[in-house]
Amino acid sequence: MANGISRRTAFAGLAIGTTLMGTTALAQKAKAKRHPRLTRALQEMRDARTYMEKAPNNFGGHKARAIRALDVAIEELEKAEDLD
Repeated sequence: MANGISRRTAFAGLAIGTTLMGTTALAQKAKAKRHPRLTRALQEMRDARTYMEKAPNNFGGHKARAIRALDVAIEELEKAEDLD
């Protein structure tokens, strides 16, 4: 190949990446089955964060704090799911 990466190396990288993505997807599905409410709550919080981030409204001066609080809540729920 022109940039110095062999086809074999490129293929190996692609194979490893695909395997890791598949493993991550399986882990996510397993978590969703164990804790469906937490999975739904995480999705709702992510959606709410995206909505607030894009909204032109400052929500009475509470926008930035609410986004930070969502970040903390999302992080804590993800950690809780990972430890179960």
